[in-house]
Parts: sequence; C-alpha cells; structure tokens
Amino acid sequence: MKCYFITFKDSTTVKQVEDYLNWIQENGGSIKYDYRSSMKMLAACVPDNLVQFLTKDRIIMDLEPDGVARTQQRSLQ
Repeated sequence: MKCYFITFKDSTTVKQVEDYLNWIQENGGSIKYDYRSSMKMLAACVPDNLVQFLTKDRIIMDLEPDGVARTQQRSLQ
C-alpha cells in the first residue's frame, strides 16, 4: 500500500470528496491528512488495486505519490 496526495477538481462537491474519503477507508485505505479546510485535497494510503481507479476518475485533478519534498539537491548546514 502506497500513500498519495489526491487533489480534486474545483468542480468537485463537498459530498463527492466525503464519499471518496469513506470509499478509501471502506476499501482498506487510510487518510493521513485531510486538507479540505483549505483546498480539495487528501493525503491517503491506498491499496494497490484502487490506484488505477483513482488515475481514471474524472473528479480527480492530480494523484501524486506522497514523499519528501526537496527544494535543493543538498541540505544546507
């Protein structure tokens, strides 16, 4: 199971996002972070068999693997 940032299109309703959150949990996934207070986005750990569905769903704008974000190639000390 891998974790992803799931960004929904602006046209997605609050109910659709809530339904997605429940659907992920009902199918063995978990929600790491819920960013809905500021944007239509979740960070979720999703079973591998659901990832292909997420990539094809018309209400999802972006599906990006969760990981470390770097702004520079090496750390400053």
